[in-house]
Amino acid sequence: MFVVLPEEAGACACDLPNYRPIGSIDTANVRKYLLDSGYCPNACCENVCFCELLQLSGDDLARCQAGIVDDALDVPGFCYVEPDVGVGDPSTVKNCKASERQNIRLTPSYAQYFVHIECQTTP
Repeated sequence: MFVVLPEEAGACACDLPNYRPIGSIDTANVRKYLLDSGYCPNACCENVCFCELLQLSGDDLARCQAGIVDDALDVPGFCYVEPDVGVGDPSTVKNCKASERQNIRLTPSYAQYFVHIECQTTP
């Protein structure tokens, strides 16, 4: 999972907590998707950078999976919840269809991320 950040955010080094440089993601295709979807009109898609967003750990992970939303959980990251298999609190999927009771929660709750999830199909 990675986030798209404007260059002027000063985060392109991906050295902020819970970020790291992305690996072998085809950023040209992602830039095209951003342009086609209207996320960044004109040529501004050339001025974005990409950082991998890491899963939370320790107490932050436990709080995220428990559904806690408060100002203390202000670390960037994500957690996966799927209570039906014992991962996370049922309240985190209470509005989900019975066949879709899993979720990826992003923190902090006030963050406005553009997140792209890409599955690696080759080692």
